[in-house]
Amino acid sequence: MIHPHTIAVIDPHQNFPYFHELSEQFTIQQIENEQILIDNCPDEIHLIIIWENNATVGIELASKLNNHENKPPTVLFIPEITPDERITAYQGGVDDLPEQGIAVKEIIARCFRLIFDQIANKQLRSQVQHANQMAHMAMANTSDLGVNIQFLLQCNQCKDLNELSVCIFNSLKNYDIHCSLQIRGKYEEKNVEENGMAREMESKLLTQMKDNGRYYDFGQRSIMNYENVSLLVKNMPIDNEEKYGMLKDNVFSLLQGLSARVIALDNEMALELEMETIMMLTKRMQKVMKQNEESSMATMKQCIENLEDVALKMEEILPFLGITLPQEEEIETMLTVAIDTNQKIFSHALESDDTFSEMLTNINAVLSNKVNGKVDFDALHRYM
Repeated sequence: MIHPHTIAVIDPHQNFPYFHELSEQFTIQQIENEQILIDNCPDEIHLIIIWENNATVGIELASKLNNHENKPPTVLFIPEITPDERITAYQGGVDDLPEQGIAVKEIIARCFRLIFDQIANKQLRSQVQHANQMAHMAMANTSDLGVNIQFLLQCNQCKDLNELSVCIFNSLKNYDIHCSLQIRGKYEEKNVEENGMAREMESKLLTQMKDNGRYYDFGQRSIMNYENVSLLVKNMPIDNEEKYGMLKDNVFSLLQGLSARVIALDNEMALELEMETIMMLTKRMQKVMKQNEESSMATMKQCIENLEDVALKMEEILPFLGITLPQEEEIETMLTVAIDTNQKIFSHALESDDTFSEMLTNINAVLSNKVNGKVDFDALHRYM
């Protein structure tokens, strides 16, 4: 069967373990002489896999393969790797470093993601020139400060991390830089590229380097960290020191605004979850109150019936007890008072239950009827 995507496998040791599984999803070409790919990689190759036991050898080979511009993504399989070697591999152009013992289904999924990411990037590059021209025309009279202010105004309208990522990438276009973004919210983590997709290599690198200070520079790339946001800039202007410093300052202010909005979204989500919990609690209490009311009614009815039965029986046996008429009347009066008192007690209890149930109903109505997504706390306080 011919598959639409072709993977070149470089396996010097002839022991690549995933050949059969990958061949069911891709067309596999085993490469005996990697110099062919180094000199001129054929266009039909969509992905290169290097199976190597030695990390240094594998990274050097990947660096040679990635010398030309339109190179396909490179996946490097090695048993173990240190953080420094991971950075070196990334600088050498390695797109993914699967962990040892990873499931083959995950490997296949990552291969597809890298291939689709490459296709998306080619489509994006085909529109870059036109998009840049339009951007320069639109921003001709706008300073970097204006761009940042505009972002800070727009980000406050964003309702989730997806909208936030789109908003900041739109602002970053004005600086002509290519970036990978990681947003670490309380309830969600988002990794995203300019094209809207995530890349495993960059995502793991940002996770690993998020606690290594505000700036971590290596070569043409720079990682910027601020609280729950990290940004990898891939094309820093290292040949222009002034532009380099200004770019860092301006982009970092964007990250500060982005982080503040992420914290605000987390707080809004926490408040929403709390309100949902309160609503669930009030509904549960209403249900319990209804059950208690039904149980109280049944108990009251049973008690009254028992007292009435006792009164009837007393009326039947009083003539045979040999007591005087005033004594009979006294006993009947006591039973009547007992029945009336019992009814008053249960009526008072039912009134209390009704009052509490009405309060719960009113609270639930206020929580359910939000105005512009917000609870009317003034109305809620009236029932407290």
